[in-house]
Amino acid sequence: MGLYDPSSWERAFVATGTKTGVQTVTDFHDGTVYNVSIASGIVTPGAPTGGKTMPVYDMRVLGPGYVGFFDAETNQLINISTHDGKFYVAASSLKTNDAQGQFHGGYTAETKSKIINPKYLRRLVKVNPNDATQCIVEIGDVTNGVSCTCDLPNSVCDKNFTCGESYFLRVDLTGTPSLRTFGHNFNRVFQANGGCCDGSVVSNVDPANIYLQWAEAINADMQMKDFIRAFVVVNGNTYAQDTATATALGLAGTFADIPAVLEALAEGVASKSGMIIQGAYVDTTFGNCSFMPDDYYGVEPIQVLASEVDWSGQNCTFETLCVHIAKKGTQANGLGEEKLRTVIMSESYGQNFFPTDIRMREVEQSTQLHNVIDRNTKYSSFFITHSVPRFNNPTGIFDNDQYRLNIIGVANTAAEGQPSDATADILDTAFTAYLTVNAGTPDAVAVENASGTTATAYVFPEI
Repeated sequence: MGLYDPSSWERAFVATGTKTGVQTVTDFHDGTVYNVSIASGIVTPGAPTGGKTMPVYDMRVLGPGYVGFFDAETNQLINISTHDGKFYVAASSLKTNDAQGQFHGGYTAETKSKIINPKYLRRLVKVNPNDATQCIVEIGDVTNGVSCTCDLPNSVCDKNFTCGESYFLRVDLTGTPSLRTFGHNFNRVFQANGGCCDGSVVSNVDPANIYLQWAEAINADMQMKDFIRAFVVVNGNTYAQDTATATALGLAGTFADIPAVLEALAEGVASKSGMIIQGAYVDTTFGNCSFMPDDYYGVEPIQVLASEVDWSGQNCTFETLCVHIAKKGTQANGLGEEKLRTVIMSESYGQNFFPTDIRMREVEQSTQLHNVIDRNTKYSSFFITHSVPRFNNPTGIFDNDQYRLNIIGVANTAAEGQPSDATADILDTAFTAYLTVNAGTPDAVAVENASGTTATAYVFPEI
């Protein structure tokens, strides 16, 4: 979630460093030793040395991946939760030496924001990451009769299948993966047969036989198998196509075991069966060596729809097959892929471009970015939006420059029930205290987020 705002200048500050606890920093000018405390990439002052805390230019001593807050007048490290007045944000450089430009400030010099006046704070937002969820579609009875759920009103969990009939299941794939691969939403119709009747007597067949045929056809389809996988559920036990999948997921067995399970049932007793279709699409990705910022990376999961149809693909006369979308696919948030590109864009504004030539990346230390942002990890973000008024505007029109600071930090790793150690949560707590110190208790409103829960957002008056 980038929270892109075309009316704001955005700058990224990376707080993903691994140092924690009390640290000492030796001033690279005069050798003074300062005490600092680090938690989740955020640096706060320890016991003062000679009445002073660490100056901003010593951020480079910590190395890449640390963010601190500094007094606007003294340029010394502060604890933002107790600070009264103006401040600015500074992050240690993402580069580790000055071989490129030691005569113009140096590439290891810290990255700083504009001075932030609490009067002109506009918005504070924290965004914690979340994992993607696969789309899961349940067909038939996958709960052994305990809590079967059907999405259509006329559907039944234990649909009767008879001999002498063919049954057709249409599966539709929607979403970006399907559109990128086929240029359109994709569907297939899979056939299952009830087998021959004994003379003129029409009898029911065990539903597991129908679901097994559908599942085997789906998993064998040359195009569908790259997007979804099907499982069969018999009397509450789930079976996979192959042994490797069954073992990895701790399932009851494979499709080959199902006939024996049905044979063991008492005469005239049918199983309670169904099938599960699970989204399973994974994009092709390239390693860090050949990484390009404009490489595509997918965030939208495949969505799956299923319905019974006739031989021509029409479903208007078929309503009894129980189909339930147990879980819609949701996209991940806070991906390293997105954060890395955010940092690359931000650094480019500071004239630290990310070369496309692999050797130039080594020369210009651009490969250091992969040390602070792992593409396979998720990160939290804390956004600070503030404005800087133009009191002396030559045009005579009063306006403001607006800035959005994106502090990218670690995700929560604390055990369940313990306080979150996510960078965004730490800063949320700190700025709640800062606002109380500087502006009294701010107006708060309940905001419903994407997960349906409520969070608190701070509302600031417009200038």
